[in-house]
Amino acid sequence: MGQIEIRPELVTSSGEAASIMLDQQYVGSLTLLYREEDRLWGSIQLDEQMLHADEKEEIDLFLHQYMESMIDALGAPECFVSVTYSHYDHIISTEDSDSLDRLIEADIDDGSLEHDTEEDSEIQLSIVGESRSQVEYQLLDQRQQLLAEALIHIDRGDVIGDVFWQTEPSEDDLDEVAHILVADFDSDFIDTFTFTMFYEDEELAVFELSHEDLFDFEDEEEEDEGFLSGESSFVDEDELYMDVHEEERIPLQVECVRDDGDSLTFELYEQDGMKIGQATIDLGGEEPTAVVDFIEPRNRRFREQVAYHMIEELDKETDYHTFAITMQYQDEVVDEYHFHLEDQYR
Repeated sequence: MGQIEIRPELVTSSGEAASIMLDQQYVGSLTLLYREEDRLWGSIQLDEQMLHADEKEEIDLFLHQYMESMIDALGAPECFVSVTYSHYDHIISTEDSDSLDRLIEADIDDGSLEHDTEEDSEIQLSIVGESRSQVEYQLLDQRQQLLAEALIHIDRGDVIGDVFWQTEPSEDDLDEVAHILVADFDSDFIDTFTFTMFYEDEELAVFELSHEDLFDFEDEEEEDEGFLSGESSFVDEDELYMDVHEEERIPLQVECVRDDGDSLTFELYEQDGMKIGQATIDLGGEEPTAVVDFIEPRNRRFREQVAYHMIEELDKETDYHTFAITMQYQDEVVDEYHFHLEDQYR
C-alpha cells in the first residue's frame, strides 16, 4: 500500500475540509464540523474512479484511526461521519463559473432540480463499524434521524444480516432498505443476500436477494446468459444442468500435472499466473466426475467458469453422457454441478 495522507484545504476554529491523498494522488475528500467537548459531524467521499476496491480497505482503516484521534483531541462524546464510495455526479466550483451558470440554468429550465430531490432515496446508509467479516450500518432519514440499525455478516460469497427498526416501517421501507444494503456490496464478490427485519423484537420479513434483483428484466437476461445453472449443495441436492457451448468469459490457465490413466490432476491459474486451486477428474467410474479444491472460491460466477474449463478438458480425454463436478473449499462443499450431454441437443 502507498502513502496515505490528509491534505488540509480549509481549516477553521469549528471545522475543516481536506483532500484524501494516496501516493500524492487525490482519491477523496473529507469535511468535518465540530464543537469541542460536544460533537463531531461530517462526511467522507471516496472517489470510485480514482480509488480501486482493493485499496479501499486500508484507506478505511486509516480514516477510522484519523477520526478516533479527532474524537480524542476534541473530547467529543458524539460523532457521526458518513462515508460514501462512488463516482461524483458533478462539482460546483467558482473556477468554472460559466459551466456553473449553464448547469443552474439548465436545471431550472427543465425542472430537474426539483425532480432530482424527489428521486433521491429518503433513507441514507452509514457505516458505523466494520471488520473483515462484519459490517454495522445505521439507516437514517433525511433529517439524520435513526430509522434502523443493521448487523451484517459476510461468509465468502454470502451476506446474512439482521435489521432492527427503531420505528415501525412500511412495506416500501422494508423493500427499499433491503435493496440499499444489496447495492452497497460488490457484485463481483457476493452472490446471495439474506436479511431478516425486526421491529420491537418481532420478525417482520425475510428478504433473499441477489445483485440481479436490482436490474430490470432485460438486464437480468443479459446477465444470466452464458452462465451455468448452479446451486449450493446445502440448499438443494437436485440434479443441476449447464450449457457447455456458451462463450467463456473468464480466461484461465489449466495445466495437467499428473496423468494416472483413470485419474487426471490439474493446476488452475488465472491469466496473471496466480494459482486458484487444483482439480482432479476421475475416469474410473461408469461416468466421469471431478473435484475442484479452491484456494479461494470467489463467487458463484467464477466457479461456473471453472466448471466450463473442466468440461473442455474432459472433452479432450473421453466420451461421456454425464459429468458431475464438485467444488470444495477447505474440505467443505460450496457448489455442485451436473452436466447431461443429451441436454445440448434438445
